Amino acid sequence: MANKLIERIIRRGKLVALIVRQGYRLTGLQFFSEPSASQQIGMMEHPSDYIIQRHIHKRIERRIINTSETFIVQAGLVEAEIYDNTKKLIKTVTLKRGDLISFVSGGHGFKFLKRSRVIEIKQGPYLPLGDKERF
Repeated sequence: MANKLIERIIRRGKLVALIVRQGYRLTGLQFFSEPSASQQIGMMEHPSDYIIQRHIHKRIERRIINTSETFIVQAGLVEAEIYDNTKKLIKTVTLKRGDLISFVSGGHGFKFLKRSRVIEIKQGPYLPLGDKERF
């Protein structure tokens, strides 16, 4: 049975966006993204006194072809439009406080339905003159 708090939006067999709703709960660690994805999205929930061993991430050169973006709504109400790579609208979703959406491919747009605060996470460096194509 599919979990209604996790939604994978797929177009032509490819993941376009991933939504994790605020009420999702788990025990331990779960990654929602595929290991090959250029941006890894996971969630963990552990009891008090649980320890994650100290570690350093090794320097590894990676090649990133597209920019993935993840938005976490901290407050408010945001409408997200999700487009495929041909700029065709696939779906419009409403995101509430605590919801997360990760855009893996295609395009997107937003309308802030209420005063909102959103955290945005994406790969860098950001190239202001060449990073986006608006449509």
